[in-house]
Amino acid sequence: MSDNYSDRRASVRMPTEIQGKIDDESCYISNLSDGGAMLLSTFNGKVGQEVTIRFTFNQDFFEKKATIRASNSVSRVRTHTYKSSFMYAISVAFTESVTDRDFFSLTG
Repeated sequence: MSDNYSDRRASVRMPTEIQGKIDDESCYISNLSDGGAMLLSTFNGKVGQEVTIRFTFNQDFFEKKATIRASNSVSRVRTHTYKSSFMYAISVAFTESVTDRDFFSLTG
């Protein structure tokens, strides 16, 4: 049985459409809070693994360290919806918070 971390979240996750990377593999960041995110990727990480998440916009980016809390296979329906070859839905908890300043650094 997998652990549901939603009851442990200190802040609300907001839907996003952000391209990024988990370590060196491309990912799509589908929701985000200051404490964590849900990523879709071909990255096959393990629960407890430390990773670096890179948020990108054009040529700008910022990175945050995170720990994988859950990794599940993506359904065919979800893969078809995103029209990509994402294989895993990965939930991460940031070991350093994502702030408004981080996002403003991408646009300003």
